[in-house]
Amino acid sequence: MKKKVIVSIFSGTTIILLLLFSNVLANNNRLIENQEIESETISEKPSIEPTHREEHQTNPTTHSNQQEEQHINSNKNSLLPKIPVFMYHHFDKNIQNGVIADPAIFEEQMRLLKENGYTTLTTQDVIDIKNGKLSMPQKPIMITIDDGYESNYTYVYPILKKFNMKATIFIITDYIENPQNHPSEYPKMNWEQIQEMSDSGLVLFQAHTDILHTKYSSLLKPMVVNGEVETYEQYEQRVFNDVVKCKNILESRLGKPVTAFSYPNGLYSSSSEEIIKKAGYEMTVVTEPGLLDLQKDDSLYLVKRINIHGKASADSILTKIAEMEAKERYKVID
Repeated sequence: MKKKVIVSIFSGTTIILLLLFSNVLANNNRLIENQEIESETISEKPSIEPTHREEHQTNPTTHSNQQEEQHINSNKNSLLPKIPVFMYHHFDKNIQNGVIADPAIFEEQMRLLKENGYTTLTTQDVIDIKNGKLSMPQKPIMITIDDGYESNYTYVYPILKKFNMKATIFIITDYIENPQNHPSEYPKMNWEQIQEMSDSGLVLFQAHTDILHTKYSSLLKPMVVNGEVETYEQYEQRVFNDVVKCKNILESRLGKPVTAFSYPNGLYSSSSEEIIKKAGYEMTVVTEPGLLDLQKDDSLYLVKRINIHGKASADSILTKIAEMEAKERYKVID
């Protein structure tokens, strides 16, 4: 009786083991089949990818050039910093306001720029950089001064020499040619002073009209002449004659090309821009705040400037630059 029970138990156990083994074999076979299917699916992918690559490699030179151009443009963007353009006018030790600055503060401002690694550029330097004739410094800046007050010679010029820094002064030529016609408590420079500054290589003189600064609105559109409104042709000829005369006087007096024009009071129009371009100017500057970006198309026209208030502290100029750069970055991101 005991033998029968043992055999029965053994037989049952054997059956169970055989069933389990059979299930394992079945699962294993299914696993192998799945692996074979998956293997076949993976092996099909290379046959798809080469076709995809072929489409992009139909002109490998073009594709390579596009990548290289993108790389160059990326480097160009990173290598061309935007340029702060400072704007000043007159300097006086006793009076300071929006357009009259303390020469002692101006000296400290120039010292700070120098100590912080800024390189001063003239308008011609910027034009040459734009045209690939000069390299862009790491921290460029432009110092511009409008009108041509004698204080530019008395105060600014010695400071520029002291720090070996450059500036561009925009001149109203009739004020220099005929000072008797423009009486003012703030005298302008004379040609001897201008010539000395120009010969130093530190100061570049550019155009700020011949006579139209005193009638700046007439630079923008036709005006009333002898009781009648000018035709557009008359307006165009009048403005063209003025800006060409200013250019010719400066070039004949100083023997250097005049390529930049500063709008009186920063006022301009699309018509005045066309006339000034026609007269041979390669750059125009205005009074709207901003930075000069040489990577923009036609970026040398209507160049924005940062007005330095006459009562601004010396270190405020670094703050102004930082604020303007942050604003420009926000505009790009936005």
